[in-house]
Amino acid sequence: MAFLFFATTASIKKTQVRKSRLLHGRDINIYSETDTLPVIGTTRIRTSGHRVLVLKGNLHAQGTRFESLRGVASGVSRAIIHSRGGSAQNNVCGGPRNNNSDEQVVIKAIADFNGASHRASRSGDLSSNLVLSPLSLEVALAMLSAGAGGKTQTQIQSALSLPQDQCQIRSGFNQLLAQLNKESAVTLKVFDAVYVDRRSSVQQSFITVAHQYYSAEVAQEDFRTNPSAAIVDINDWVAQATNGTITDIVGPDTVTSDTRLVLVNAIYFKGAWKVPFNPSLTTRDRFYSDNTTFTKVLTMHTIGHFLYSDNKALQSHILALNYQGENVKLVIVLPYQRDGLDNFETLLNTIDQLQLGNLKDTYVDVSLPKFKITMTQELTPLLKQLGVTDAFSSAANFSGISNSTDLKIGSVVQKAYIKVDENGTEAAAATAVAISTRLAVVTTLEAVQFNADHPFAFVLLHSPTNTVFFIGRVVQPLANAPVVLSQTTEDGEIEVRISVG
Repeated sequence: MAFLFFATTASIKKTQVRKSRLLHGRDINIYSETDTLPVIGTTRIRTSGHRVLVLKGNLHAQGTRFESLRGVASGVSRAIIHSRGGSAQNNVCGGPRNNNSDEQVVIKAIADFNGASHRASRSGDLSSNLVLSPLSLEVALAMLSAGAGGKTQTQIQSALSLPQDQCQIRSGFNQLLAQLNKESAVTLKVFDAVYVDRRSSVQQSFITVAHQYYSAEVAQEDFRTNPSAAIVDINDWVAQATNGTITDIVGPDTVTSDTRLVLVNAIYFKGAWKVPFNPSLTTRDRFYSDNTTFTKVLTMHTIGHFLYSDNKALQSHILALNYQGENVKLVIVLPYQRDGLDNFETLLNTIDQLQLGNLKDTYVDVSLPKFKITMTQELTPLLKQLGVTDAFSSAANFSGISNSTDLKIGSVVQKAYIKVDENGTEAAAATAVAISTRLAVVTTLEAVQFNADHPFAFVLLHSPTNTVFFIGRVVQPLANAPVVLSQTTEDGEIEVRISVG
């Protein structure tokens, strides 16, 4: 999920909503003050004193109500903008167009950004777990670029590997997001939201682009006099969209009385394995952090036909685990050597190097530790490393968002979560039992051993579009669970049980 926060010290005019009396829990149409915008959408609201609080709503073109989703993977990024200015224009593109080439341009840009963000992320702590959603960050920043101008816009689009044609960017994302949200075999949803300060003179053209091309929900907040209420509203929206996996994405250090606009992108995934793991076969096995030191972690086991390859260029075994419907895959990259993850990440420059097209149907005996990762990352250094510098300085140009001449980004933060267990999802729990007899069948086929007993990388992707949702590394599976630490010595194995809370 990605959040972009805009704060300004400039005086801002109040943008009004036509309806002045709103009833608790009632569906209403929201219009702009000047009627130059179409109906933004239908939203479910409730009132709190004189403050209108958007509780639930879906401002997509169909006007359907927002439904909270559930999943095993979610991501959040956010950026805070303070003041500055220039001259930017929101080009009129004539509405979403049906041009497949636009979508392909965006898909390629996302793939390139995956590689760039992965390389940049290596500047952090390589000895710890990592989960990052480049797609979440890309969508949020692409929406932001619609309100940027001049060098600021050029730097953002270049860092994202996007073309300079805003109409092509908007059309491409509009088509891609529509395709991703059509998945039915798994829960796969991409949400966008724009929170506007009710006193701010945010450009209506920017709101139109956010809604029309990114299907963004639009809500007003009283950032100036009641930022704490805005914090609650935004955090509640995030928690609902991610089934509680992402909480407290914003706080008083990020949303203040100077905040004027918040952009949010949320990606939420939940899918059941096509071939589930039988929980009765899960055992506590060794997981090596190096050649001698290991922990005992809960490890899942299954055997069956999977897509697999031996990638000698990356010195790694690659396994793809399908979710129901087979359009979404979890790709596990297991280096040959126990301490080979650092070398793999050095060799990997683009996702294309995984050569997923070369994966073959193979009979594989799989051992994979259960893992869960939650992390918050400050992505400002990453973006600056990729060339986005003006947006964070007094040279920033966000005049396509507001007439204010002193807007700038304060910070960009992403909070992400991923959980992998036997079922893949709660909805698939019943099917996990059904496979137990199949696992017990004796076969004469020789299975390839895929034993993830040391640090590995993972990629969660959408196969039809080759769009990567999450990338990461597992160095400490279930790091917060009780573990058994062991050290192998010449005198034998010394074992100490500890509990990590």
